[in-house]
Amino acid sequence: MQTNHFCECCGSSNTEIRTSSRYFPIPFSDTLEYKNSVLHCNDCGEDVDLEDSVPVESFLSTENPQYTEAIQKSIDVILSDFQQMEISQSHIERSFGIPARTLSKWRNDRNLPSAAALSFLRILRTFPWLLNVAEKNFNKEKSHRIALKHELQSFFQEIEEKGIAVDTYFSLETNCATCKIEIKKDEKNEIDPNKIVYNDKIDFQRKNSAFKYGEI
Repeated sequence: MQTNHFCECCGSSNTEIRTSSRYFPIPFSDTLEYKNSVLHCNDCGEDVDLEDSVPVESFLSTENPQYTEAIQKSIDVILSDFQQMEISQSHIERSFGIPARTLSKWRNDRNLPSAAALSFLRILRTFPWLLNVAEKNFNKEKSHRIALKHELQSFFQEIEEKGIAVDTYFSLETNCATCKIEIKKDEKNEIDPNKIVYNDKIDFQRKNSAFKYGEI
């Protein structure tokens, strides 16, 4: 019980300091813990921020060294992942029209990118096939095919690793997108994600049914 604090709303001395934590995961980095202390009035129920409390806006800004360190770590991790995938920084810069050496400055000179640039890095790391989209000059039709190809490859790889049937994978209580995809199997009668036959008339519908596919 903190008897030396008075409620600013009702003037009661029946107050106590309460501390709560909120967690902010930084993509490709650490999770930051934000602690906020308030003066709680047991009589009127009001909560008032203490004078020394750091606003959450300041906590999640470059004013906070902990936040800056977490952002820099995420940049290092993302660029290292690109290197392991054999995607050069110059390739990214050329494909998206980014000034030369921009990515190296973010990493080596410790210059933090803008919020928009940071989001771009995160999206590209999550979907590296977007490089192929940029190389095709963002052609809509070609972009759709690139996206479909990579998502299908990921899908078949996942169900193969989990060892589950396709209809089981899509047996959800809610509506799910369904389509019919023609595929070819290899000599061992196994699905080869790299040899999917694409049909220009693939039709996606919203139905309460399982995912169906046929083979040719």
